[in-house]
Amino acid sequence: MDHGRHPSLVLPDGTGGAVRYAYGDWRWFANAETGFLQGAAALLWPTRGTLGRQQLSAWGSVAALRREITEGFVGLYPLEVSASATSELVSRLDCIYFAGQAQALESPLFSLTFVPHPERYWFGNNSNVVTARWLEELDVEVRGSALFSRWALASMDADD
Repeated sequence: MDHGRHPSLVLPDGTGGAVRYAYGDWRWFANAETGFLQGAAALLWPTRGTLGRQQLSAWGSVAALRREITEGFVGLYPLEVSASATSELVSRLDCIYFAGQAQALESPLFSLTFVPHPERYWFGNNSNVVTARWLEELDVEVRGSALFSRWALASMDADD
């Protein structure tokens, strides 16, 4: 899911719903401190990372996603991935999420509940880079630099 400034990953939860994950800088994303200085600090040196999580009631309905995700999105890119890889990634991310529940912060702006993430956030480890790693864990081939939010999908030919 492309939100313009950052991506998030929406995965089926196995019960007919879905769960959305996003990674970012704690101050910028979780605290909504989105000024120029906070943005520069987040990019220029390692800062506290955060994992955002949202439980969604609907899976597969773009209209339902638009209702539930208050920050909106500019693009939604469906991918077919294995159920086992999805389950493994959800389990790993939920371990981070539920372990950090004591420090959870609700954000109506982003429709996410944020917890601390063990990785530091900075330009070289931003939301795009982390989301690209999540896609690779799902056996999705990611080509080119993941530093910027310039997502593109290409059809894979049998020869490719």
